[in-house]
Order: sequence, then structure tokens, then C-alpha cells
Amino acid sequence: MIAPSFNFDIGVKNYKKNRLIVDKIHLKNEILYTIEKTSKNVFNISAFSFFDEDVNNVKSFDEVRRQLVVSSLSNSFNFFINREGNILTDVEMNSVSYFYPDASEEINVVFCFYSKTKNLTNDGEPLKFYNFNQLKNFKECLSVFKNTAYEVKYKELSVDNRLDRITNLGFDIENYVKERSLD
Repeated sequence: MIAPSFNFDIGVKNYKKNRLIVDKIHLKNEILYTIEKTSKNVFNISAFSFFDEDVNNVKSFDEVRRQLVVSSLSNSFNFFINREGNILTDVEMNSVSYFYPDASEEINVVFCFYSKTKNLTNDGEPLKFYNFNQLKNFKECLSVFKNTAYEVKYKELSVDNRLDRITNLGFDIENYVKERSLD
């Protein structure tokens, strides 16, 4: 495919939903754009997982979004990490979301992982639930946030086990960050 350069989205000033975050520079541009737009420079990072009973039929990003909308869970995440480890966007970082419906003085960022299994608690081992590429790219994202924002906080989400499609992350995000020297 040959495409002129003006077709490529650089991630700043022309924000579009549902696009792939290509690399660290792209994510950094998104963070800087959000800081400039909101005048907020403290980020709260949380995560949960999407689980589908049909393990053999991996859902696409659009199918995941449709299932969440049907379950009244629309706008539940900012970044989605699919099974291949690709990171896609859904809700702008400064927008209110399902888990953070009220505006605050900090920017709340929620990651959603495509999980191999249903996670009832947050006390497991990350590789039990996710593959290496998902965790590697998540770590890189956290590193970019840490190096770009004034302050980054990590908040554990507690997901109601009665919900169909979403579950707890499966591991403690604060311990994950400390073990990888990202704090």
C-alpha cells in the first residue's frame, strides 16, 4: 500500500477514537496533548480485564466494544491491550468513564486487557492471565507515563464479580510497578 504522509494520524490536535497507538512517541504525544488541553499533570492509572466465555473465538476490538456497550459498560477504558499486545484507544484520557464518572483534579486512565481467564481477585501472577506481549507493552506504556507526567499514581479497581464481560485485573498493579522499578 502506498499512502501519502498526510493520511497518517500523528496523535496530536486531530484526536480520533479507536486507533492504534503505534509506539512510545505516539503515546507521549497523546499524554502531552492531554496535559496541554486540561492543565492537569497527575495521572491515576488503573486496569481491568475483558473476559469472554468463548476462549477459542478471540474477539476483535470492535466486537469487544459492542459487547461492553450491550452490557451497559460503554466508555469503560481508555486503552485496550488485545491478545497480540497491540494497544488501541477508545475514550480520551481526559473524558469521564464508567469507573471514574466524576471529574477530578487528576486524569484517570484505565487500561483493559483481553484476558485468558476470569479473574475474581487481584492477587495472582500476571503471566497466568496475560501473555508476554501484553505485559511488555503495558510496562512500556507505564514507563512513558512515568517519564512524561509530573506524577503517576496506581489505583486498583475492584470489579463486581456479577458483571458478565469484565473482571478484575488479576494482579496488584502497585506491586507490578514496584517489582519492575517503575515507581
